[in-house]
Amino acid sequence: MVDHNHLIPNEDRAILGTLRGKTLENIEGYRYDLALSEEKTTFYSVARLHMEDGSAYDLRLRLVRVDITGDSWDDVGTYAFGRAEGDIWLPEGVAAFKLPIHRKIDEVILVNDYDELMHGDVKESSFAFTKAVLLRTGLEYIALAIDDFGEDVIVVRRGFDSEKLVPDGSGSWYDEPSWTD
Repeated sequence: MVDHNHLIPNEDRAILGTLRGKTLENIEGYRYDLALSEEKTTFYSVARLHMEDGSAYDLRLRLVRVDITGDSWDDVGTYAFGRAEGDIWLPEGVAAFKLPIHRKIDEVILVNDYDELMHGDVKESSFAFTKAVLLRTGLEYIALAIDDFGEDVIVVRRGFDSEKLVPDGSGSWYDEPSWTD
């Protein structure tokens, strides 16, 4: 059996927890969706969170090739989070897009997906993935989510129902305990 753990690492989770109480001014990156949509904004590989205090953090998504069953490979998106470093990659001649937010972060929630690949009654592999980072700002949520684990784009959605903001995959998903008092 093959086990896969692609959850946000504990060090990155600790940094995410420091966002609580800060005001998120905007999210910046290379806007990947050409059709401007009110429902979602799609960033390629990196979403940079700019805070009111001048600090900036990067949520990075990268594809990792994993052995699904011992002889079957697939690409899986995994997150990393930390202080922003350097410039965001942009195609030549393309300006970064800034999605305005201007909201105080009250809560940070990780949405993790747990799944198992079965062959009859035999478990061939298990998977644990961080599917989304939810930022609660008052009654509203901002979701930075993976829509498809085989793509390296971060989809940002805003709304009041957190479950509608994160696409459901084949497995169960659970909210990790958040960083609230």
